[in-house]
Amino acid sequence: MKKLLTAFTLLFLSIPVCFSQATLVQQSILNGKVEILLPGNFKQQENPGNTNASILSDNTGSVSLAYEWQDETMTDNDIPAYTDVLISEMKKNKMPHTFLDDGIHLQDGKNIGYIKLSTEESGKKLFTYLFYISVADKLLYFAFTCPLNERKKWEADADKIANSLRIK
Repeated sequence: MKKLLTAFTLLFLSIPVCFSQATLVQQSILNGKVEILLPGNFKQQENPGNTNASILSDNTGSVSLAYEWQDETMTDNDIPAYTDVLISEMKKNKMPHTFLDDGIHLQDGKNIGYIKLSTEESGKKLFTYLFYISVADKLLYFAFTCPLNERKKWEADADKIANSLRIK
């Protein structure tokens, strides 16, 4: 009985380790204009010619975070309406997706809009977490993606990443 209890205890204690993700570390992006938490194992992918966009991913390439600083004028007050427009456009587009959640986080007095959805791309089902913020009255847009069957493992970290955005 004691061996069974010990085995159960070891199994129970190892579960959080099995499902934990990479350590999130503070990073600066856009020439130090923005700070964000990113998984320490994410590496920059090649993106020649576009200095306003980057793609970071894990070593398998199945989990990634892409971001782009767009020329579109966007104030902090525009973020809630932008969320509504984005959702409306996605519904019109008729792409295979299912809306999971959307809303606005308030972080240090700044609006961070987000949309969570499941999508399908090239026959693969994905969890996609879009989030965006106004930086110097321009739109900074992020897209976190992972396989849909890994959503439970990554969603809490994706929330932490989105909520970690800080404008310098």
